[in-house]
Amino acid sequence: MHAHPDADAFVRAILRDPADLTTRLVFADWLEETGQPANVAWARFIRLGAEIAEHVIRGTWRVGVEKEAERHATTIHAKLAIPASALIAHPDTIQQFLPLSQLTVTLAGHRIPQTVLGYVPESVARDNFVLPLQLCRNLLFIAMADTSDQKTIQKLEFILNKNIAPVQADQTEIEAAIRAQYGQREQEVGEVHFYEMTEGTGSAWSLHEAENIGPVEQLVDQCFQEVLGMGSWRLQIRPEANEVGVQYRIQTEWGLRGYFPQQLLTSIFAWVARNTGIVSAWSGAGIARGEFRFNYHGHVYKIRATIEQSPHGPAIDLDLLDHFMPPS
Repeated sequence: MHAHPDADAFVRAILRDPADLTTRLVFADWLEETGQPANVAWARFIRLGAEIAEHVIRGTWRVGVEKEAERHATTIHAKLAIPASALIAHPDTIQQFLPLSQLTVTLAGHRIPQTVLGYVPESVARDNFVLPLQLCRNLLFIAMADTSDQKTIQKLEFILNKNIAPVQADQTEIEAAIRAQYGQREQEVGEVHFYEMTEGTGSAWSLHEAENIGPVEQLVDQCFQEVLGMGSWRLQIRPEANEVGVQYRIQTEWGLRGYFPQQLLTSIFAWVARNTGIVSAWSGAGIARGEFRFNYHGHVYKIRATIEQSPHGPAIDLDLLDHFMPPS
């Protein structure tokens, strides 16, 4: 649809109050009166969105309406640029007005909440040029420069254990937002402590300050030092509903060592996946394997990592295979 003063006025009014069904339906009437096929499809899409908004009932009826809306969405030509804050504040109603594929969000001046940044580790954001915007139920809205990049979307869904809703954004704005917004998040993550679930004990494990090493690297380093210090050869990281358990195997016995907060699991998984090449080698299977090396007091250990999806996130098995002295 070409720019039109009336259409522009309608869109501005709708964005001021996306939940106002009346304005959306009047705009749908206006679109239909133009007689243009793409506008008629948009009008039908808006009306179907209004039906969904008016009925809280889910099930077969809603699925049928959503599928019909998806069919009309493929023939809509309109493109719209909106502030990220508008989509974040009204994710459902914005998508009932115009398909997500037709939207571009602007990021300049918008601050992403720290809780939302926590869903995507900084290393994942930087490596893939993506920025989390909002979590709506189990759907994570992600700003990315190329929303047609299914390989990256599938990789993110695997890493983050979330369904991804890609939203178009300018790559320069994404890179600037990553630089500006993740510094505080890293500081906050670095302040999180391990704890053991035993009566009468305080925070038995803690993240120690170290130069040139991030909080996730500190956490992984400490886990391996615990493994080797106890004479163990296998480490398991098992996510539960609200926390993540860490257990070691010594000879034939498994023992629970402690827990760390759920919000760190994604960062640990991303670190392991990146260092083993698991993500790039993953083909969609539920189990992935890879190897990496770990330097402990001058001895380099080869470690095999196995990652498997669980109901609460990726479960990680780390097996120490052998070690050797690096060449001087």
